[in-house]
Amino acid sequence: MSHILFIASGDVMYQYGCLFQKELPVPNNLKIINLYMDEALTYVKNHLDDDTDVIMARGNTAKLLSSSRLPVPVVTVPITGMELAQTIEKVKSLFGENETDIAYIGMEDLIHAFRGFLDLLHWKVHLYPVKNNQDIEAQVLRAKAENIHVLIGGVCTQKAAQEHGINCVLLECSLSSIQTAYNQAKVVQKNIRQQKKKIQERITIMDSISDGIISINETEKITMINQAARQFFSVSNQAVLGRKCSFLFSQTELELIHRILVSGETAAGHEFSIGQGAYHLDIHPITASKKTEGVILTIRPDTSSTAMSLQVPDTSDPAPSASCKDRELHLLSSRSPAYHSCLSLVKKYAPLSYPVLFIGEQGTGRETLARFMHDNSPYKEGLWIARDAALLTEEDMLSAHGGSLYIRNPEFLSPGNQQILCNIIQYGSFTRSSRLRQSLCIRILAGTSTDLCRLAAQGDFSSALYYSFNAFLVPVLCLSDRPEDLPVLFDRFWKKYCSLFQKECAYDSDCTAVIEEYSWPGNLDQMDSLCRRLVLLINDGDTLSRSQLQMQLSDTPYFSHLPGTPGLQKTLKPLTDPPEPGFIVHGRKITFDELKAMDRYYHGRKSLIAQKLNVSRSTLWRYFKEMELHKNPAENESEIRPIPETPAENGAG
Repeated sequence: MSHILFIASGDVMYQYGCLFQKELPVPNNLKIINLYMDEALTYVKNHLDDDTDVIMARGNTAKLLSSSRLPVPVVTVPITGMELAQTIEKVKSLFGENETDIAYIGMEDLIHAFRGFLDLLHWKVHLYPVKNNQDIEAQVLRAKAENIHVLIGGVCTQKAAQEHGINCVLLECSLSSIQTAYNQAKVVQKNIRQQKKKIQERITIMDSISDGIISINETEKITMINQAARQFFSVSNQAVLGRKCSFLFSQTELELIHRILVSGETAAGHEFSIGQGAYHLDIHPITASKKTEGVILTIRPDTSSTAMSLQVPDTSDPAPSASCKDRELHLLSSRSPAYHSCLSLVKKYAPLSYPVLFIGEQGTGRETLARFMHDNSPYKEGLWIARDAALLTEEDMLSAHGGSLYIRNPEFLSPGNQQILCNIIQYGSFTRSSRLRQSLCIRILAGTSTDLCRLAAQGDFSSALYYSFNAFLVPVLCLSDRPEDLPVLFDRFWKKYCSLFQKECAYDSDCTAVIEEYSWPGNLDQMDSLCRRLVLLINDGDTLSRSQLQMQLSDTPYFSHLPGTPGLQKTLKPLTDPPEPGFIVHGRKITFDELKAMDRYYHGRKSLIAQKLNVSRSTLWRYFKEMELHKNPAENESEIRPIPETPAENGAG
C-alpha cells in the first residue's frame, strides 16, 4: 500500500507526528521515522520503500532532500510565526533575558519571512541567516562574540551552541504545521497516483500493439520500450531503460536517429536487421516549443520474400578487412621513435575541439589515428562518422552533431561542402538546403595524401578551409619509415589471421630478413592483405618459407597470363641461390622486383619514386637503366637516355 513518509527531526516532532497519525482515518497512510539531515538522506537513498509517494520533512532536512534529486517529491513542514512567538516566550520564561540577548539562526528564506513578523510585534531578535549547515558554526561563534546569551534554532544550532557554552532553545513544530504539510502531501499523492494510473494505461496499450515502440529522449537514452520491441531485441525493461540506444542499433541507425534529433525531420520505411531478421523502422520527432526533445521509433517485421532472403547468413568471406579497432594495437604500440612523435601529437590534440588534418600515404593508418583521437576527446560520447569527401552529404554532417566527422581525401570535397565546413568551423552553424540556419557542434578531422597547400595556392581548394585545418597537422609515417615495427606488425597480422582461419601455422626465420628489406609501398593495407592471403593459402600446420613469401610479395605472377606481360620463372629460387639483384639505398637493399612494384604503385611517376627513396632523379634513372641492362646485357650502352616524365607525372606537378 502506498503511503506518505514523515521524517521527524527530533523527539518532540516525532511525538507530535505519532499523535497526528492516530487521528487519521487511515493511519497506515503515514509512516514516521526520527532522523535528521545526512542520516535522513542516507535512509531515503538506501531504505526507502518502493510504495512511498511523498516525503514530509522540516527545515534543513527538507532542503537537503529537495536538492538531492530524489525520485520522490518532498513537502516541507512549515515553520509558522506562531511557533516562533511561542519559542521566544519560552526563552523569556526560562532565562528571563531582555530583548537584546536573543538571536535566531535560520535559513535565509525563513529569515526574510520572519523579519516582518518580528517588526510587527516590536520584538528585537537578532537574525543570523545561514545558507547551509556549514554556516551554522560560524554564526554561533559570531553570536557569542556579540554577547548573545540565548539562541533559537534547529538541531544543528542547538548542538553547536552547547559546544560553545551558549544557551539554546529548539524551535519546535506544532500539530497544526504537521497538519498543513500532510494536507499538501495528500494533494501531491493524489496527483502521483493519477499519473501512475495514466502511465500504466499507456503501457498496457503499448504492450498490446504488435509493432515495436521505443521512446528515446534528447540524450539518446531509452525512456520506454513496449513488449513487442522487447521481444524483437530479446531484452527486458530493466536491461534497457535509462541506457543509451547505441547497444541496440548499428551505426547506420544511430546516425539516422541522431540526425532526426538535430533536424526534427521524420524518417519512414528505413530497412534494417535485428539478428537475422529484417525490419522496417519509422522515426518521428517529439517536439516541444519548436525544439526536438526526443524521438519515437516504430519497428515492423518485414514479411516480404525479399526481406526473408536477408535472414540467410553470409558465409562467403570469413575474413573481412581489418577495421580501425583491429589495427589500433598495431598502431599505438610502435617501437619506432619517429612514430612516437606522431602519437604524441595525436594525444596532445585529442582533448581539443579544433580540426585536425592527418597527412600521409594511403594505408598508413590515418583514419585509425583519427578514431583514437575521437575516443580520447570531449566528443567521445557522440557518434564517429567517417565519409569519403566526394560522397559527403548534409545528412552526414547533421548526424555527426555532438560527435566527430572524419573526411577521407578532403581534396575531393565539392566547393559547396568546402564552404559549409568553413562555416561550421568558424561559426558553429551553416545554412541548409532548406534555407534554414542549422547550429552544429562537431569535431572535424580529415586525412589526405595530397598537398592541400599547393592546391589552395593554385585555387583548386578553399584556402579558408585549408588554413582552418592548417592549425593542427599530424604527419603519419609510411611503413618503410618504421623499420623497427616491420617484424612486430607482420607477426601480429599473421597471428590475427591464423586465429581467424583457425590454423596453426608459422613462418620461417629467414622470412624476417625479407620483411625488413621490403619497401612496403602499400603500407599497412598491403601488409594486412598479404598476411590474409598467406594464411588462407598455406596448409594447416605448415611453415611459410622465404621463397613463398618472396613470390607472394610480387603480384606479377597473377598477371603473367595477360597479353604483353613478361613471363615469370615457373620455379622459385632455392634459399641457397645468390641474392636477388638490386641496389643499396641509404643502407637498405631495394630489389628489382620492389622497384618494379613501386613503379606500378605510383603509376610511373618517377619524381614520386625518387622522393620515396630519397634519391635524385638522375640516380633513379641509373637504377632503372641498370635494371634494364641486367635483364638484357646485350643492349648498347651508347643509347642510354634520361627517363622522361610520364604524362601522369607531369599532370601531378
